[in-house]
Amino acid sequence: MPTWGDYNTLDDFETVGQVVEFMHCMLKGLSLLHSRRIAHRDIDEQNIMNNFYSPWDFCSASKSRLIEHRRSSPVLYCLFDFNMSVQFPLETPLHECRLVAETVMFAGTPYSPCDAHYGAYDYDPFAHDVACLGNIFRAQFATIAGSVPEFALLFDRMTTHIRSDRLSASNALTYFDQAVKGLLDHVLENKVVLDGSLYFEDTDRYWSLLPPELVSAWAKYRTPPVSLGHKVLQYISSYDFGQTALCCVRRRLQI
Repeated sequence: MPTWGDYNTLDDFETVGQVVEFMHCMLKGLSLLHSRRIAHRDIDEQNIMNNFYSPWDFCSASKSRLIEHRRSSPVLYCLFDFNMSVQFPLETPLHECRLVAETVMFAGTPYSPCDAHYGAYDYDPFAHDVACLGNIFRAQFATIAGSVPEFALLFDRMTTHIRSDRLSASNALTYFDQAVKGLLDHVLENKVVLDGSLYFEDTDRYWSLLPPELVSAWAKYRTPPVSLGHKVLQYISSYDFGQTALCCVRRRLQI
């Protein structure tokens, strides 16, 4: 891949349109992988390439050239690094694909959801991928919700801890396309000031940017707080003995 580069810090996008293009490429790529029943399992900003190549190591000059490339040329992004990936038979429905939870612990992404935590026996790798990408979006692009309010719902639906309510990659792409198709040029050209944070579970970072009337109207679609049972599991697993006991019980019962 000699014409692709892997420098992609997510804090130097300049406009809403540049962020929208990045999100579109990521959702399109993940939807394509999942349609081929390929679970990436290690979605992280370090595992994203763009169609800008520099033969030199990262420096201020290469950063400036990438910024200029985003301004003047069509920019494409794609996922790479498939050493953790798994492919299931094409005829297998996505919701039936499961993997032993221990295997996800080898991935180094900080954007992993809690699907495989708290002693879980197995997990859905495709739902896990969607949540990882959604966590990147809401961690890095929370302020975009001020320009595109529909993104607050997208962030929540991609990352909700209620896995039956979580969007699939293809549904997330469909929702995204509907949300951005009517955006006016002046909105896409708006300057952005990104405020990335790994405290992505703080949904107020983006919901607080919406008009109060929208927050009220969309309240029923907002991801609810975690249940008491979830908090109990979280508390038990915070102790080494508790985590070991949870793993033993849940593996024995395969839950």
